[in-house]
Formats: sequence, C-alpha cells, structure tokens
Amino acid sequence: MKLIIATIITCFFSQICYANEIYINQVGNNTDLTITQDGTDNVVSDGWPTNGKATISGNNASTTYTQTGDINLIGVYMSTGNGINNTTQTGDDNKAYSHCYGNNCRIDITQTGDSNLAYAGLGDGGDTDQTATITQDGDNNLAYVEADGDGNSITVDQDGNNHMVYGYNDTPITGDRNTVTVTQNGSQYEQTEAAITGNDNTVDSYQGGNGESNFSRLILIGDDNNIKVWQGKQLDGYTDTTEAGDHDAYVTITGNNNTYHSAQTDQAENCCWASHEMTTSIEGDYNDVELSQRKNGAHTMNVDVDGDYNNVEAAQLGNSDTVSLDLDLTGDSNLVDILQHGSGGHSATVNLSSVNGPAYNFSLEQYSSTAKSYSITSTCVNPGGCSMSVSQY
Repeated sequence: MKLIIATIITCFFSQICYANEIYINQVGNNTDLTITQDGTDNVVSDGWPTNGKATISGNNASTTYTQTGDINLIGVYMSTGNGINNTTQTGDDNKAYSHCYGNNCRIDITQTGDSNLAYAGLGDGGDTDQTATITQDGDNNLAYVEADGDGNSITVDQDGNNHMVYGYNDTPITGDRNTVTVTQNGSQYEQTEAAITGNDNTVDSYQGGNGESNFSRLILIGDDNNIKVWQGKQLDGYTDTTEAGDHDAYVTITGNNNTYHSAQTDQAENCCWASHEMTTSIEGDYNDVELSQRKNGAHTMNVDVDGDYNNVEAAQLGNSDTVSLDLDLTGDSNLVDILQHGSGGHSATVNLSSVNGPAYNFSLEQYSSTAKSYSITSTCVNPGGCSMSVSQY
C-alpha cells in the first residue's frame, strides 16, 4: 500500500487561520506522507507521540512535516522498520515530538526560531541501527533524547542561547555500540545531562564557541566505553581562541576498560574569568582517565577512583590564584600522575590506599612562583612498598 499526501492548510490572503489540526492514523507498508502547514496555531497531533492520535505503522514509511509560523506542535509515533520521520519547523514557540520503534528507523528534527522544544525517542530494547538528529538554531531550545537499543546514532547540534540537552532520569540512553554526539555553541548557560547504560558506546559532548557558564553531567554504567567531555576543548582538540569560562563537569563512571577524557579551557582576555570545576568518580578496573583544566579562572578538581589497574592523569594549567585538587584513590596497581602549573596558589589533598598488596604509583608536580602546598595520606600494604613522588619548583 502506498499513501501520498501533500497537505497545505488553506490560508488565503484575505483570511486569518486559527486552530488548524491534523490527526493521522496510517497502517500499512510503503507509506509516503508529506504535510506542510503555514500559519498560526497549527497541530499535527496534540501532545507526546504516545497519545495514539498521530501514528504510523508499517515498514518502509517516509514522513515529512513542515510548519512555518507560530505556536506549532508536531507529535508523531512511528512503529516501522526502515522508517524516516523528518520534521522541519521555522518560527516561534514550536514543539516537535517524535518516537520511533523499529530497526533502521530515522528521526530528523530541524528547528529554526525561538523557544523550541524537541523530543526524540528511539526503540524499545529490541531495535537496532536507529538514528536521531536534532538541529536547533535559535534561542531557549530544549532537546530530550531517549534511546533503548543497540548500534544507534544520536546527534544533537544547537546554536544559540540557553540550550539544554537531556538524556537523563526518565529519558536515559540504554544499549550497546551507540554513538552520542552533542554540540552546543556560542551560548550562555548551556546544559547537558545524560545517563547512559551499556557497553562499547562512544560519547562526544562539546560546549564552547565563546560560550560561558556551561554545565555537563554524565552518569555512565558499562564497559569498554569511550567518553569525551569538552568545555572549550583542548586535550588536544584545541579550538579555544576566544573561549569564555565558568565551566562545570560532573561525571560518574561505573565499569571496566572505559576511556574518559575531559577538558576545560578558556582563553578570553577581557571576559569571564570564572572558575572551572570538574568532579569525577570512577568505580571499576582498567579504566583510562585523562583530565585537563587550562587558562583563566580558578581550577578545582575532585577525583574519586575505586578499583584496580586504573590510569589517571590530571593537569591544571592556569594563571589565577586558585588551583586545587582533591584525590581519593583506593585499589591496587593504579597509576596516578598529577601536574599543577600556573602563577597562582596550588593545593593538593591526596588520600591513597592499596588494598590487597599490588602497589600504586603516584606522582605530583607543582610548579609556580608563588606558594604551593600538598597533604598526602597513604596506606600501602605491598611488602615491596608503593611508589610516591612529589616535586615542587
């Protein structure tokens, strides 16, 4: 069965259009659906895509929705293999809700305007190779992403002010071999919060583009994941020529053989010398952790590692009067290398403990022309001793 619909809400030059609505309930394969609305108060569905009023069921479905105007709403629920749900909105106060069940299903949401909200939901646990792309260009945009399945690709790219991205609490990302990419550019108060459960996932989250006061939170449970959290970049993705400051990153990882790299930087000379704060909690074995804070503003790191054979490198390179580190390490055969450089005061509080005998290897270097301080508490049960090195210049 093949369905082709091209719908234009009729608004003639002498008329005023209000309260237009379209509800869709299509069952069958090979659907080709196009709806175009141009006006005010247009609706395709009337809320979240699970309300049952705008549903597409059947394989090989292609749907396209375009709304241009004010206070538009699109809510579509698809249950289809090899499906495409494409939404484009241009205007003010637009909302786009799209949920897709089925293998090889694709959601594309593009919004240009003010006060937009986008929701993309993929899979129910048995679906694979799905794609969700959300692109928002404007002010006060909010993106929700929920996914349950394997081999999915999720991309969120927002340009503008006051953007937020959520895949957290009631909207987590669950599955293996998923790729999650989040980019937020040139805004104040950019916020990303995500909860991810699964293995072999790749996560790349970037906030910058001369932005400031950015916040990132990630809770990850699983093994063999590759995680990058950038605020301004470097380490060494560079791109921080005029980056502003005030970055906060909170990451909790539970699992083994994960790679986590996080970097904060700001290069602005006449703006935003606000603090950078990085809080990292790792529980598991054979994890590789690399942390970096650079340039202006106070730098604070809180690092908690519980497990064996972990490799932790942390660098704080700044030019303010506050560079502080609080490290708590418990486990065997861990390697830790801490570097604090800059013209401001340095402080390191370290608690090291080996549990079953294999030694840890710890190194701290503090370099500055001003006062430096450290406090280390160490418990080493290895008969051959543990390795500890502290250098001050």
